[in-house]
Amino acid sequence: MIPLSTLHSARAGDRTSPVSANPSRYAWSGNYTLLVGNQLYRRTAQLATVIAVLGAIGCQSVPGKPDKPIEPWGTAPIWSVRIDAKNSWINFRSSPKIVDGRLIYLDDSLPIVHARALKDGKLIWSYRMQDVMIDGLQVEGEKVVVTSVVNQQPVSLDLATGLPLADAAGPSDSPAINVDGVRVTNSSDAIQGTSVTSGQVVWKRGVPSNCRLVDSDLSTHGVGLLSNCSSPVTRLEVLDPKTGRLRWDAQLDTPSSLEDAPIEVDMRSRLTIVHTSYFLAVFNHKGEEIWKREGKGVCTCQFSEEGETVAIGVFLPPPSGKSLIVGLDAVEGKMLWEKRGAGSAIVGSPTAFYALTSIPGEHHLPAFAYRIEKRSGKTILMSLPFAHRGMYWLGYKDGIMYALTADGPTDLKRLTAYRLIPSSGVPQLGGVRPDSWPDACSLISINHLRAKLGDSYRAQPRVTDLPDIRFPKPVSCDYLPYRESSPALRVTVAWSSRDVDSSLRLLSSRTSVHDFKQLAGIGDEAFALLDRDQELSTAGIVLLRVGRHIVQVEAVADSRRIEDRSARQVAEQVALTLAGK
Repeated sequence: MIPLSTLHSARAGDRTSPVSANPSRYAWSGNYTLLVGNQLYRRTAQLATVIAVLGAIGCQSVPGKPDKPIEPWGTAPIWSVRIDAKNSWINFRSSPKIVDGRLIYLDDSLPIVHARALKDGKLIWSYRMQDVMIDGLQVEGEKVVVTSVVNQQPVSLDLATGLPLADAAGPSDSPAINVDGVRVTNSSDAIQGTSVTSGQVVWKRGVPSNCRLVDSDLSTHGVGLLSNCSSPVTRLEVLDPKTGRLRWDAQLDTPSSLEDAPIEVDMRSRLTIVHTSYFLAVFNHKGEEIWKREGKGVCTCQFSEEGETVAIGVFLPPPSGKSLIVGLDAVEGKMLWEKRGAGSAIVGSPTAFYALTSIPGEHHLPAFAYRIEKRSGKTILMSLPFAHRGMYWLGYKDGIMYALTADGPTDLKRLTAYRLIPSSGVPQLGGVRPDSWPDACSLISINHLRAKLGDSYRAQPRVTDLPDIRFPKPVSCDYLPYRESSPALRVTVAWSSRDVDSSLRLLSSRTSVHDFKQLAGIGDEAFALLDRDQELSTAGIVLLRVGRHIVQVEAVADSRRIEDRSARQVAEQVALTLAGK
């Protein structure tokens, strides 16, 4: 890709000498090659800061063959509310829970537990915790259990009212489960099962005197214990929750200092997940290791369980630095599939997982998700009806997808419910045909540029990097000035939605993430970027909407005043062209 700032250094009329400008003014990086007419220009630019925020899609090829959707992948908004929540909900232990017609979530910066109605998003109750550090949030039957990081003491809240329950105090109220009349609880040095009817201890398992309990997790499928007796070896034991008998155990090689790399065990379905910042391992119900990744920095970011299939989102450490999602059969205890480039947020439906992903370069206005069939792993890429910036969490229940996105440069967020509906067309483009996108190079003429900016320009179409999509017309166009003092320009069709309402909501989602100023008199609505530091941008940027089309105009020059003025002047003419005037 050619950065816009490099185009400012390549004058359209210069065919005899190399590009002669100071690229450090624009803070771009990498080697680029630029073809203007028959002249080849090369230059090595400086530090990269903005490649991911200035580009947008463009291509000149033939229409792509659309994927035939297997399940409804279109979306229709139901309701949307603004909330105040600083938590990004990356840790699946404290991620929101959908249960009994409610969305239970934790703002762990305050911290406050909230419950909202799924039908309309209205707040039902809130409860402010006394402890400022929360380890996790779980829903157990008719109560919400929130655990402190400091003393591991839980607070139990009534699911219906949010009021604290009387039995929530004291060590005896450690996180508990009930299995066939046996109540299993844990403490700092032992785990035991107690008869629900008689109150007698049915079984008890302590940690040897020369060892310490590193972590434990309770599940109706099993009880997982991690104990450390001789570093760097940690012992994993999985017990039958009803009898306390050992089902299987394993020796784990762990870092010499567990304080530097805390290790956790998590019992999910019939799978056991052990993770630290050095490795992630998954065991089946027989104790067989069915999947593992190693390296400093590996993390489990998201988890989703739907029936017999489990999906885990994983971030891999450098040099890979990529994210992936792995599908596992919890009953048979085997890996089903593995996909790269997804996993920052995962939600499961009865037939598929939806995994938020980032398209290379992030040059596109909406967020994208992979729809992955649970068993086969067959995948389609679909666009989502909100901007990719400021995306925090996805949820699913009964055909409705819930999304938490940024709603302003502060801690405000927007929670929106979307119904998944049958849709035709190209999933990557939200059902819109590629040939219905405007031609970016026809949105402003060379004569208009000369009249507005006082210089001649050469138009150069750009190529898309959106997977499997071919546009018959260029949807992004660079304009090279003849004079070096004139601004370089880029006009991009940032997105074309199916209808005006969808386009309006998408633009609102994008401009609410950082500081944009609304501009009067340009198209149906237009916004200029104010805080360039937040966007790591060196260009003047205007986003405008006319009907269902959203266009981004960028200008790079020797001063911000010229950049902002030029971007606005070009945006005015682009809006008139889109409106047919």
